[in-house]
This record gives sequence, structure tokens and C-alpha cells, in this order.
Amino acid sequence: MDKPLYTIKPYEQGIDNWLLLTIVIFLISLSSAYYFNKNKHLDYNRRNILVMILSFFALIAFMTGGFRLYSKWRLRPIEIYSNRIKTPYGSAPLSNVLDYYIKLEKQYKPMQAEVVKDSAFYFFLIERNNKTHVLSEGDYPIYEVLDNMNKLMKE
Repeated sequence: MDKPLYTIKPYEQGIDNWLLLTIVIFLISLSSAYYFNKNKHLDYNRRNILVMILSFFALIAFMTGGFRLYSKWRLRPIEIYSNRIKTPYGSAPLSNVLDYYIKLEKQYKPMQAEVVKDSAFYFFLIERNNKTHVLSEGDYPIYEVLDNMNKLMKE
């Protein structure tokens, strides 16, 4: 197996505040649902509705935390070889690369089309079979990927 010419690692992704918040919401809502289910001071219907709502919050928090952990797990280093590039979305032979570029994506406010709400840069790698690899500036140093691709494609 050949060694990569360039390896670009994703930014360090520790446990962030949103993940901690979803874990806390999950634990609080699940323990509250258990407490209210055992508490007989409330009437039967109100207790069941309250337990159902708290269980629903626990389920949403659990799934949000799970998807957040999954997306962190999916971040893999980008490896650029002499004949292919390997991203988290698969491997693409350089002969099959149609285009690659960096694009600024803007998100506008819903009722004010001229006001930019958020913006981010993305690296797009498009293959000839229309498969697209999209890398975010929040996860990878995309300008380093672009520079290394430019060096390799000019050779």
C-alpha cells in the first residue's frame, strides 16, 4: 500500500457544549419521567401526559446527542495520494476529478433577503460521475486541501 503524499487532519473536536446540554436534558427528563410515573399524588391522566412529554424530550435529546457523536466519529483525515484523494465520503481517483473549488455559502434571514444570517466556506470536489465531496471550513483546513490539490494537479 502506498503512502499518502499529504495528510490533512480535521480540527480537534472535543466534547462541545451542545453535546453536554443534550446529555443533561436527557438525564433530567428521563429521571423526571421516572419520578412522576412513581408519584401517585397526581391524577392518572395528568401523570401519564407528563410522563409522555418528558419521555419525548428524553428521546429527542438522546437522538440529538447520538447524531452529534456520529458526525464527530465520521470526521477522518483527508489523504491525498499521487493517483487519488481519500475523503470521509470515499476515495476518488484524480483522473476522475472533474473540478474542485472553494465556495462561500450564505444563509439569509427568512423575511429579509438582503441580510446575511450566517456564512461559511466549503471545499467542493466533483467527480466525473457527479459524486460530490463537500468539506466544511469548520471541520477541516480547506485552504490547505486546495493548495495540496493544486500542487498535485499541476504536476
